[in-house]
Amino acid sequence: MKTCSHCNQHLPLDCFYHSRKRNVADTEWVKAGLSANCKQCNAWNHRRRRYNLTVDELKDLEQRTNCDICGFAYERALDQCIDHDHATGTVRGVVCRKCNLGLGHFDDDAARLREAANYIEEER
Repeated sequence: MKTCSHCNQHLPLDCFYHSRKRNVADTEWVKAGLSANCKQCNAWNHRRRRYNLTVDELKDLEQRTNCDICGFAYERALDQCIDHDHATGTVRGVVCRKCNLGLGHFDDDAARLREAANYIEEER
């Protein structure tokens, strides 16, 4: 068991990534080469830094329970994607994986998305 330095939870060792940094400190977890933060906190911190969000901004986004586009209700945190403008890096909202992939395949081009919607509606 090891305590995460971010969330202060006492967790099994398999909840921590192996660290590339080696330290000669006397504790077993450092000798084993484990990171200071648990996997969940590492992922959380990565998202926060990647999108240049404050702690409160990221918490607000993670509190959303439905996709901003289709309304899909998130069952797990992995279903939730932070949508951002690739040109500016500005976060637009939170969408489900399917909507996120759809936006990506259309290169976030609103005109192409409208044309695709028109195409689908014309074919019905």
